[in-house]
Amino acid sequence: MSPELQHRLRNYFSRPGDLKQALEDWWQDFQQRSAELEFADKPMARKLYQAASQGLQRTAPHPELLAAAVHYLCDWDDEESDDTVLGLEDDAEIWNLTCQEFGWKDLMVS
Repeated sequence: MSPELQHRLRNYFSRPGDLKQALEDWWQDFQQRSAELEFADKPMARKLYQAASQGLQRTAPHPELLAAAVHYLCDWDDEESDDTVLGLEDDAEIWNLTCQEFGWKDLMVS
């Protein structure tokens, strides 16, 4: 695992909880708040949700990394707040770095 990815996800390793449920809760919350989230990147949110959903159906070579990346995505207030114009760029970057680690180029988002 790259040192950068390990550093950026350091607060998201070993978080308990159902990853699928956390992702569903984040997506439902995003959809419910979409009217007030006028600056949020809604197309990127959909891409991230779909990619993470597919990723959770796979066997990850490092399950702890996948879990940390999903927890990061579901955290509205990570490096950038998800409800801002650039708020999902860091989420996409983390997701794509994770996909690179796993060789999941088909799940990378742009």
